[in-house]
Amino acid sequence: PASSVDRTFPVVVGTRFTFRGKTPSGKDDTWSAELVAAGDVFQYEPHHDVANWFSKAGFDVISGGILVVGESLADPPPPALAVAFPFKKGTSNEVPGVFPCVYTVVDREKVTVPVGSFDTWKVLLKDTVNPAGAVWIAPGTGIVKIQLPSGRIDELVSIQPPG
Repeated sequence: PASSVDRTFPVVVGTRFTFRGKTPSGKDDTWSAELVAAGDVFQYEPHHDVANWFSKAGFDVISGGILVVGESLADPPPPALAVAFPFKKGTSNEVPGVFPCVYTVVDREKVTVPVGSFDTWKVLLKDTVNPAGAVWIAPGTGIVKIQLPSGRIDELVSIQPPG
């Protein structure tokens, strides 16, 4: 796919995101992933459970919102609307898959992470098996904070543009 030009959730292939969190044992865990094109969708590579928890097997960004493909690209369904633009408190969408996941826009929140302070939208993710988790999306930047169902929280440390 071509790189998205949407400013709400910018997608530029080759951008490298670095996040920092802690393992379940409390050990610091810093990881980086590069945004790559994967067929008709985008993914974070190398695959990291934290990065791909929100985007599942792949995602795309269109003028109407963020589309997500279920857990596998082996025989994927078409991308489904996960989060509509403009963000609106209380809206929900279900992404089908092995474990269907509901994405719900909770509210606006001011978030400070190592890379800076952002006005974000908190999006709750809940599938049929796990406790809920959340991501904080900063318009113009993308994901700046992630809370997995396990309680693990990862925060954006840096963004490196391609090249």
